Amino acid sequence: MDKIKTLKILLDQDDVSSDELLNLYLSSAESFIKNYCDIESLPSELDLVHLHIAVFQYRQNGYEALTAEKIGNISQTFKASMPDHIIDELDKFIRNTKYVKFI
Repeated sequence: MDKIKTLKILLDQDDVSSDELLNLYLSSAESFIKNYCDIESLPSELDLVHLHIAVFQYRQNGYEALTAEKIGNISQTFKASMPDHIIDELDKFIRNTKYVKFI
């Protein structure tokens, strides 16, 4: 399945007018992965992680500087950095040998 279609399913969207914006999030997510892992192209094993990063970035839109919000009795906390489960997956693909990873 096409990544944009899968991203729309994950975001529960069917609006064609959002395709350009979603493509920007996919491109941003791809750049993040390439820079973080020091790789030139995305292996197919990172396809799902690629989508999860795009979803995370999409949902952060408008809340970038916000860590928590309270309206009446309802409070919401926002994750400021990439979720740990995504970073854990990316760590498996780091190519850069400048860093030593301690387990």
